[in-house]
Amino acid sequence: MIKMFVQRPATTVMFILFFALLGLVSFFNLNVEESPRINFPLVNVSVVYSGASPEEIETQLIKKIEDSVVEIAEIKKIESRSFESSGYVLIEFLLSADVNDKLIEVKDKVEAILNDLPDGIDRPIVQKVDPFARSVVSLALTSKKHNLTELYEYADINLSSQFSKITGVGEVEIFGGREREIRVELFPDLMKQKFISIDQVISQIQSKNITVPAGNIEQDSTSTTVRFDGEFDSIEEVQNFRLTTSDGNSFYLKEIGRVYDGQADMETGGRFNQTEVVTLSIKKISDGNEINVSDGVQAALPSIRERLPEGMELQTALDTSMTIRRETANTYVGILIGIALTVLVLLFFTGNWRVTVVSAVVIPSSVVSSLFLMDTSGFTINFITLLAVATSLGTLIANAIVIIESILEKLKQGLPSREAAIQGTTDMIVPVLAAGGTNLVVFTPIAFMGGIIGQFMTQFGLTVVYATIFSLIASFSLTPMMCAILLKPESKDGKKSWIVRFSDKVVGSLLAEYRQLFEILFRFPKTTMAIFIALFIGSFSVAGYIGNEFIPVSDEDRIEVALTLPLGTNIEFTEQVAEEVEAIFAGTPEVDSILTTLGENGEQNASVVINLKPAAERTRSDVDLINEATPKIAEISGAEIEVIRGEGGGGQSADISVEVLGGEYEDVIKVSDQFIRIMRETGYFRSLVSSYKDPKQELQYSPDSVKLDKYGLQASQVGSVLRSSIYGDDSNIYREKGEEYDITVQLDETFVKSQEVNNDLFLISSTGLIPVTELGTFKHKKSVPTIYRRDRQRVIQLNGYLAKSTAGVVQGELTEAFSKIELPAGMEFRFVGNAESQAEAGFEIMKAFGLAVILTYMILAAIMNSFLHPFTIATSIVTSFSGVFLALFFLDSSINIASMLGFVMLVGLAVNNAILILDETLAILDREPDISLVDAIWKGIESKFRAVLMTSIAIVFGLLPQLWSPDLAKASMGAVIVGGVIASIVFTFFLTPQTFYYLEGMKRWFSRKLGSAES
Repeated sequence: MIKMFVQRPATTVMFILFFALLGLVSFFNLNVEESPRINFPLVNVSVVYSGASPEEIETQLIKKIEDSVVEIAEIKKIESRSFESSGYVLIEFLLSADVNDKLIEVKDKVEAILNDLPDGIDRPIVQKVDPFARSVVSLALTSKKHNLTELYEYADINLSSQFSKITGVGEVEIFGGREREIRVELFPDLMKQKFISIDQVISQIQSKNITVPAGNIEQDSTSTTVRFDGEFDSIEEVQNFRLTTSDGNSFYLKEIGRVYDGQADMETGGRFNQTEVVTLSIKKISDGNEINVSDGVQAALPSIRERLPEGMELQTALDTSMTIRRETANTYVGILIGIALTVLVLLFFTGNWRVTVVSAVVIPSSVVSSLFLMDTSGFTINFITLLAVATSLGTLIANAIVIIESILEKLKQGLPSREAAIQGTTDMIVPVLAAGGTNLVVFTPIAFMGGIIGQFMTQFGLTVVYATIFSLIASFSLTPMMCAILLKPESKDGKKSWIVRFSDKVVGSLLAEYRQLFEILFRFPKTTMAIFIALFIGSFSVAGYIGNEFIPVSDEDRIEVALTLPLGTNIEFTEQVAEEVEAIFAGTPEVDSILTTLGENGEQNASVVINLKPAAERTRSDVDLINEATPKIAEISGAEIEVIRGEGGGGQSADISVEVLGGEYEDVIKVSDQFIRIMRETGYFRSLVSSYKDPKQELQYSPDSVKLDKYGLQASQVGSVLRSSIYGDDSNIYREKGEEYDITVQLDETFVKSQEVNNDLFLISSTGLIPVTELGTFKHKKSVPTIYRRDRQRVIQLNGYLAKSTAGVVQGELTEAFSKIELPAGMEFRFVGNAESQAEAGFEIMKAFGLAVILTYMILAAIMNSFLHPFTIATSIVTSFSGVFLALFFLDSSINIASMLGFVMLVGLAVNNAILILDETLAILDREPDISLVDAIWKGIESKFRAVLMTSIAIVFGLLPQLWSPDLAKASMGAVIVGGVIASIVFTFFLTPQTFYYLEGMKRWFSRKLGSAES
């Protein structure tokens, strides 16, 4: 087969070009996104019960829903939250579950208990959850000529529909401004005079303001539709609507209140660069592409801006795709620089530009071809697949160089180009197959890991496998063919270039120095082996100083400050607090813009997103800015503030999350207070947040059933009057020019804001006007604003955001400190969030690592036809770890999910050097049966010395861009591989020969014993 590829260059070119062309087409087909698409089997049940306290939501709704769904199979965990007037139950299923089937099962269970739920609740909403749903683009609509109500109306009527038409857009949310509404504000004293209650006013408006189809009148060949139209046509008609009391009196609506064209109370807000705006938040569909959505929005903006009313401006306030584009571009550049550095290393060692052409073609062709299989597998270009391509460069480099070096050796022997290419490649079949096969068996288990991490690693493992497959194909086809055409036999009297002379001198000097050390190795074998074993063990002493975490967070281009004020805080005060946060960051040179969203999850919540300039344009990192701002933010009173690196959406977890649960809830509160005090005293955290909030004061009304029966009234009637009077009723609609606006009826705000508002609330019964104070009692009571539950019991979660150190180190110290506290019976604490993910990922990676080691032994034993010598090669794997820990320590990297993957990849790379030397040594022993073992080892090393150096140095240089990447995940993986490969060079030359010597000697001793026994 190799001979055919060499002798038929056109066939070879077409063969390789076929896959490369498919890969190139696939490159333009592949979607670009931040991370692989993950199937999270999550189902959420949300409920609304207006006016209910969190305790009532918990007991009357949440517990009943939890009890109904708990019987469904394949549930992993159940979480719930109870708020004022609403709550939700989030069910997470095992990854093996079909989320669509589970959605139907949950709906059926909830339907079955509807009759057991309180009257007056909204119908529960059951839906799948996408934890990565977030805004792709946020636009700020501003104007100096138009007020916020006009801006909101224009955005709602005109802009929202235009952006919703863009391919991939799932939802357009509008924040800020005030919606137009027709306000009916009633005066209680005038209502008493006219003997009419607010519920009667609302009922009579509803009775009049209707449109009813009455059917069709058929006449001859025509059909005429009959419709009853009682809807209001103007504001004046609403003002002049006649109300009727139970005793027959009639009067105009305007006689008991004010009717005017007004604005709804502000519920959400938007601010951009410290100015009030209306914000349009554009979100993608669940399987949409962020870059495509962003491109679609940016393409539509010019024409939309041209049609804006005079004085309005629409600008981009946030575009999350920019981060993805920048990270993708940086990875592409890193890969190209890595290939370029590899080519330079080859040029140094060979001094032959033709060799660099071969490697510059072979390595990229393998990468491009692998894109075809990525596309057919449904993968995307994301940080996982790009990380796989970047790190697989080491394998591609090794395979190419081993073949090229072998062919160069044959050319030096004077063989013709074609013959040298065929023989040189044939000689390297075993080493290349062993190295490539090792890579395949190492990364195939990674592709089939379990858990959430397994869904990420499928694309990582298979991308490396695809690149390795095409690297092997190119190694046995394109590489020998190009070498046969481009490389010529070395003339004995020909002059060498200065590069070749210099590299020969360097390699020769190193080999001469090593020769002396080699002799010492076998003159004092036990002493030298003991020294290197001691060095190996000693290198692990730094392991205790290396931090560990789940995912290292790099210098981000975005900081989010999440504000939570006490429940009941109005949005105007929330905005004031947000303005204080904005002022802290405004004017900072590193800040590009500030976007604030108010009321997305209630009027007491706000999110201030600080967009930073790209890291290359900043003198300070995001951590520096956070650490500088944190003391100033801490001075802001009355709010709970979380400072989050990067984006707060997408399910980002705190660095440390601890849950306290079990036993009496009062004890849980006390213990969680102790825990958070311990966490604060460590000095590691920049901010700490507890899910438990101090109870807030509320005014509760308790109806008297005896008095309700006496007056012939229902409790629901009293509740309706309370809600309509204070919150307002918006059940009526006013239509104008095709648009719908709420008609909101409530008491005049002068009465609503009064502490004695309860004195102005009344109903009308058959016996006359009845104040609500006659039908029940008002009392002040404290209520917990939010109740957290996990697996059907109350829990308090403590979230910490680190200012220094790493999560693993801090978690270890906290575990020790928490364990010293004597917990009440039945109570426990556990680390969740990133800690859970890291534990699951670590377990899965260790399983993959163990399987990789076993499979590596099996493939080496099969290829080398030896049960013994794979153990010799294994020393290069184990000893390479010493370089890993030293590299992580000196480069200040951590042990994380990326570096752990680097450990697995090192299994495939560290064996290359040992395979080259061992394969050559065994071949020498076969050719020269009488040669001594030490001489055979030396000849094997001497023959492959240049190849080992060239391959290892090329791998190191090829991965240097990754080592210095601003992405700390890439940097930590690069540190593992570079450190491991360097250590592999050292121990391959100093420990592997002795290991081989002892194992081979042992093998021969047993053979002699068995032979003498048989004779």
